[in-house]
Parts: sequence; C-alpha cells; structure tokens
Amino acid sequence: MESESGQEDRLSRLLEQAQTIRENNPAGFLAMVTTVHAQRNQLQLERVWQVELMLADALLLNGRLSEALKHCHRLKQSLHNGLFPASGRTDLFQLCIRCHEAMGQYEQALQYRQELLEHNDTVDAALHVDNLLGIARFYNQAGQAERALEFLQQAQTRFQDHALPQAVFGRIRSEQAQSWLLLNELSQAFTAMEEALTIWEQLGLLRERGEDLARLAAIHHAAGKSHQALEVLQQALLMLEACDCGHRMPAIHLQAARVHADLHQSTEACKHASTALVLAEKQQQAEVQAQAHQLLVGIYERQEDYRQALEHMRAFHALEQQIFSQQTHQRLLQLELDHALKQSEQEKALYQLKTNQLSQALREADQLRQKLEQQAHRDQLTKLYNRHYLVDKLNTTFRRSRKNDQPLCLVLADLDHFKRINDRFSHSVGDQVLMKVAEILQSNLRQTDVAGRYGGEEFLLILPNTDNAAALQVCEKLRACVREYDWSRIAPGLEVTISMGICAHPEARSHEELLQMADRFLYAAKNTGRNKVMARLEEQRN
Repeated sequence: MESESGQEDRLSRLLEQAQTIRENNPAGFLAMVTTVHAQRNQLQLERVWQVELMLADALLLNGRLSEALKHCHRLKQSLHNGLFPASGRTDLFQLCIRCHEAMGQYEQALQYRQELLEHNDTVDAALHVDNLLGIARFYNQAGQAERALEFLQQAQTRFQDHALPQAVFGRIRSEQAQSWLLLNELSQAFTAMEEALTIWEQLGLLRERGEDLARLAAIHHAAGKSHQALEVLQQALLMLEACDCGHRMPAIHLQAARVHADLHQSTEACKHASTALVLAEKQQQAEVQAQAHQLLVGIYERQEDYRQALEHMRAFHALEQQIFSQQTHQRLLQLELDHALKQSEQEKALYQLKTNQLSQALREADQLRQKLEQQAHRDQLTKLYNRHYLVDKLNTTFRRSRKNDQPLCLVLADLDHFKRINDRFSHSVGDQVLMKVAEILQSNLRQTDVAGRYGGEEFLLILPNTDNAAALQVCEKLRACVREYDWSRIAPGLEVTISMGICAHPEARSHEELLQMADRFLYAAKNTGRNKVMARLEEQRN
C-alpha cells in the first residue's frame, strides 16, 4: 500500500507534469489537475492552495468561465475565513481579474486591480505595472483615453525606476498608441506603435508583433491611408497565422472588411467579412459574428441586394439576443456569488443595483433593436424609406384601404435628365441633388404620408385617404418646389426638375397593379415634355 509521503510525491509529480502541457494542451491540463484535486486531502495545506488555483486556471483556459469564477469566489471566501495562507491572495486576485475580463465584466476586474495596486505598491514592480496596464486598458475600452494615459505614465515611470524587461515597455507603448488613436493624435500614435513593433521584432515575439500590426493598421485607416492599412493587415494575418493565434484572426478579417468597405471595394469587403464570420463561429466569438453580419447588411444594401441584407440583419438580431442573454446570465451569476460574501442588507442593496442594471440593459437592447430596424428600412443616402420597406408598406396600406373603402393614391416620381447631372457636374453633385429632393418631398407631406427612394433617381409616395384631385394638388406643389429651388447653391448652372405619375385607381386588384399604373402615368409625363404631373391617360384608356 502506498505511504502518505509516496502519495504526496506522486501527486506533486503529476502537478509538475500538468504544468508542462498547460499552454499546448489545455484539455489535458484540466484532466490532470482534476485528478489531483480529487485527492487533494493527501497534500499539505500549501500544496492544496496551489491545486485549487490551478483548477480555476484550467477551467478558465478551457472556456468554462462561469465554473472558474464560482471556484475563485469559493477560494476568496476560504481565504477570508483564514483557511488558506494570506500570501496566496495576489495569485487568487490575478485569476479573478482574468475571469472577469474574459466574461467582459471589466468593472469588477478593475476593482481587483485597484485593490492589488493598494497592497502591492512596493512589493512587486512587475505586478504593479501589469495592473496599471490593465486599468489603462479598461479606460481605453471605455473611451476614456486621457484617464488611461495617466495610468500609462505611472507604468512608464515604474518601468524606468525598476529596470523591468523590455517587453514591459513594449506593452506600455502599445497601449499608449491606442490612447493616442482614440484622441485622434495620430502622429503620437504612430510613434508609440513603431517603438512597440521594434521591441517585438528585437525580442522575436510574433504574436505581439502581429497584434500590434493590426493596431498600426487602425492608425493608418484613421489617417486616411486605407491602402497602407490593408497592406499592414495582410502582414498581421500572416504573422498571427504563423504563430497559431487563431483567436485574433476573426477580428482582423473584420477590420480588413471595414477598410475595403470604406474604399467601396464591395467584393473584397464581403470576402473578408464572410471569412470573419466563419472563423468567429469556430472560435465562438459571438460579438465579432454580430459585427460582421451588421457590416454585410450595409454592403448589401448599397448593392441593393435586399434579400441578402435582410438575411444578415436577421442573423445580427439573433446574435444580439444571444449575447444579451449571456451577459444577463453572467450578471446574475455575479449577483449570486456576491450574495455569498455580504450581509443581508448589502445583499439587498446589491440585488436592487443589479436589477436596475438589467432593466437598463433591457431598455438599451430594445432601443438598439428599434434603431437597427430603422436602419434596415432606410436608404443610406437620402434617409427616406428604401424599396424593400416601401413595397411592404404599399401592400399593407392597399389592403387596409380596400377593406375600409378609403381612397389611396400612389405617386411615382423621377428626376429629369439625372444622368446628365451626374455626367456634367459629378456623381457627388448628383448625390446632393438626391438628398435635397428627398428633403423637399419629406417637408411637404403629411405625417401619415410615406415617402421613399424606390431606386436610383426614382421616388415613391404613398398618400392614404387621398383621391386623384387632392394628389394632383400635392404633386404640383412638389414639382414647383423642386423646379424653383436655387440649385446654384449646390453647383453653378445646375437646374433640376421632376416628373410624376399619379394613380388612385379604385378598381386596382392589387398593389402591384397600382404600381404598374403609376409607372404608366410617369412614362407619359416623361414622353410629353417632362417637368409635369400626369394623373390620367384618356387616350390610352380608349
């Protein structure tokens, strides 16, 4: 039978063996640590604490975040009750920080970092700098770059005073570059990032260099150097692929897609966004998936591929709901864990706070949903409703008008000689004309009327409870407003007119037929001189 000392030696050797496979085989690391943890009573107290910490670390490495956080909180309670040595406090708090940051709970992570700063100010310079960097990263993520720079300056001073490794300075300069980028101080951002990249190259650290190349690309993009940004992103992708850093690849492909989209390179933008989707799904990065779907919505809308845009919009909504559910679960878990550490009055106050936070989050999610629905229904240039929305709205309004025996008028309008405007004055001037015409239309209609961009230079107006005579008056007013506007404000010599076809046919059997008849009237207006409104075709009826 194995002696107690023999059992302890065997378990100690198993722990040492587990440490050797921690980086390359997280699943095997967890299996070995779990085996030792089941027999931890055979170890000395100091060794038991090490096993407990290793188990939390193994759960975290394997993505079992909730279990890891629960384990950390149990250890914190044990530490508070004096069951484990106070010397292990720093290691435990570092694990808590990693758990909270992995779960996106940056405020809780910040509390642990600040507590570590207070207790380790003179003990461990490297740990102190690491926590200063973590706090600075939190403030950068929160958009408070000036506050981040204050902590980064402290980190730089501590680095200089204690002769820490050069890699520490590389991390400081990298985070400083991010702060300067947020403040749009691009010259300082370039300088800081180039210094960080030089350090990574000297030290042969491919992962750090690849990640910071992606940050350098963001600086190039912000400076309007989109082509340089794409070149740097390609280098970053190759470098991170070489060092097997797959978890960073989805975000960088998404970054490249955004740059291509800004350059109106839709094919390349779609390619990178689709790659980001595939990789993010493998890595279970729901937020990157959601952002990629959202980007593809905009790309396909610009291409007027509304079917694809709608598919990606639905996928985006589904992911947003999934992300919100996960965040809600994590907040409730945090609430449950905090309850175990506080007295009843503190529990009550914290519960109310968390309830308010969840209510606010629900309101924000609903506002975001409404905003996205509006974006899905709007033309990006004119901000009027787009064709997809107009067709659905016309169908609904037509059926309601027929059911309630109410008049309905449909107007199809088209700018005259719009191609000549683009050819003579430029497409930029043409875009300004479209936006101004949209403004004129919208400002001269009732709240119950619907105006939208049907396609190109065509506009569609839906006028409920309006007969042919009333619609004719409205359209004549709109036509005069367009013709009489001082278009020289946009370009000298520019003149713009509009033709309109009106249909209020009570015998139309469908909204499609109503639309076809309005199109016939518009065609007649175009063929009889333009800059006019056509409401009936007596000669064609004959």
